[in-house]
Amino acid sequence: MNYYFISDKNNAKRREHIANQCKKIGLEPRYFDAIMGKNISNLELHQSVVETNCLTPSEIGCALSHLSLYKQLIASSHQALIVFEDDVHFTDSLSLDILQELYQFVETHKGPCVLTLKASETYYTKVKFLNPFTIYSTPRFMDAYAYIINKEAAQNIIAAQTPLSFEIDVYRYYYYLNLCDLYSVYPSPTYVDDTIESTIKDRDTEEFKLLRSKYRTANFNQLFSKLSLKNKILSIYRRIKKHQSKSTY
Repeated sequence: MNYYFISDKNNAKRREHIANQCKKIGLEPRYFDAIMGKNISNLELHQSVVETNCLTPSEIGCALSHLSLYKQLIASSHQALIVFEDDVHFTDSLSLDILQELYQFVETHKGPCVLTLKASETYYTKVKFLNPFTIYSTPRFMDAYAYIINKEAAQNIIAAQTPLSFEIDVYRYYYYLNLCDLYSVYPSPTYVDDTIESTIKDRDTEEFKLLRSKYRTANFNQLFSKLSLKNKILSIYRRIKKHQSKSTY
């Protein structure tokens, strides 16, 4: 099973938290040293993003960490990768056996896919039952603290996000751009430990949020414009189909 915890190598508290979570299910901690935005030069930050963006240095570092792991997956013999961030918390219902079955679902999936290890806001249909969890297809989810991605999806996302157009965890855009299918797990086998302060600092002003939304949409539209006619039609279909999704389990 191929997996990594993205973690600041200088944050002993985070690494201790990871070790404690791994101990709960008998998983050996495996770290990937996070790319910290504060350590990236202004030139590197500029080169990593499209011209019109509102990504903070922390968000850029976060995205580059995930993309680096995708490149490592592509260069390996593995077909899938579990990515954890260092504020993840495992529920009591998650076991190593269940995690391995979730991994195998993605590893053997035909076509690009990403499975988030949490319940999504909406879903389409039940796909597989792994007592006590159920995998559902979904058109969207946010957050990147625990998910499984296969090699084909990793390749597609790298291509779309080089340079970065928006945050790494806007998965609905990957779905709308036909880069991958999305799946979620209910009930959530993981969640964010709110007692640990996030290292991703956002800007909370309404003005900034509006500008971020504007640039995010514009950058999505730019990627959409590069699709073939066939893929544009499929993308439009996917955006229409999302209205058929359900919001209660």
